Amino acid sequence: MTLKVNHLTKSIKSKDIVKDVSFQVMSGEIVGLLGPNGAGKTTTMKMIVGLTSFQSGEVTIHGKPITSYFEDSIKNIGCVIETPCFYPSLTAKENLIYFAQLSKIPIKDVEEVASKLGLTQVLQKKVKHYSLGMKQRLGIAQALMHKPSILILDEPFNGLDPEGIKSVRVLLRELSTHTGVAILISSHLISEIELFCDRVVIMKNGEVKDDFNLSGIEDAPVRTSFYVDSIDNVLRLLPPENHNILINPHDRKLTVLMKRDSVPNLLAYLLKNQIKVFEVKRERNSLEERFMAVVGGNIIE
Repeated sequence: MTLKVNHLTKSIKSKDIVKDVSFQVMSGEIVGLLGPNGAGKTTTMKMIVGLTSFQSGEVTIHGKPITSYFEDSIKNIGCVIETPCFYPSLTAKENLIYFAQLSKIPIKDVEEVASKLGLTQVLQKKVKHYSLGMKQRLGIAQALMHKPSILILDEPFNGLDPEGIKSVRVLLRELSTHTGVAILISSHLISEIELFCDRVVIMKNGEVKDDFNLSGIEDAPVRTSFYVDSIDNVLRLLPPENHNILINPHDRKLTVLMKRDSVPNLLAYLLKNQIKVFEVKRERNSLEERFMAVVGGNIIE
């Protein structure tokens, strides 16, 4: 187990900011941390990397608690928490070289990671002239220079254009797949999280409300519509009092809440009983729907 967050709790002025939060990120896994504003996502990330304290609970990195092995543990982590900070009067390359020297990282690694983030052509530009999106890329480059086994990114898509978002997404998937980096990423772009994360943790009001594999969304029951030639014949076959069945006589449509692997069975049953089926439409479960169902609106208590 690469990263484990176990019952973390943090209070400020007797108010619980993070309450008994637990989750884990395995090697090669990308976990999306979602939640409305004030849910405790950034605070949780800060506790993981030692930027703020916690009252109870524990964070373990490769099986070692950070409270006892902080220096050894933090070497395994690369992170961008909130807005990346650099020396504005230095060029991007000078900034990266400075941070590389602090960690005794070869200069060639600086240029390699800058290339992966699409920064090669602007390395000689002073950071004070960088846009927010360019600073985000530079922050990710700095986080990757020492080849961490765990990457923690707080809103890394801020300020990025669609091309930049895609390039960062591809890079993160490459890191997880080919080098086994464990990645924890928070974002308000639910569609992006859905595109490339393996698992999602949803927080609200400082608590974990849901933790699930994204592959499971497609397996959940969804509304599936069968467009038939005769609703009367369908009524004789299927009991209308079943709450999972909705019949629309005007559209000659039978809608059933069902799992994907049950669709062929019902289709075969209808055809066997001489009911013509002209079309089958299955609604797609989305991460956004599940997110809204869990948080119930953007409410901070």
